[in-house]
Amino acid sequence: MIVTAVSQVEHGVYHLLDATNAQITVVVDCEGLSPLKIPMQVMRTCSSLLQDHFPNRLGCLFVIRLPPMLRVIAQTFIQVSL
Repeated sequence: MIVTAVSQVEHGVYHLLDATNAQITVVVDCEGLSPLKIPMQVMRTCSSLLQDHFPNRLGCLFVIRLPPMLRVIAQTFIQVSL
């Protein structure tokens, strides 16, 4: 998952951004994942990795369709919109 996210962001940075559009929005779709398959540490690592390799390029990171149990855990360290 992390490698895919970084490669997609890299593609977006090199092919879609310009002076007027300097940041990208990343959407992570968690549909179908069980709470044990995607630990929150992986999400944190992914967002940190994107910010480290593409500083000031990551405008927003949206996590959608997060399983209910993980949503509760995620609320402790990220902003969650319902």
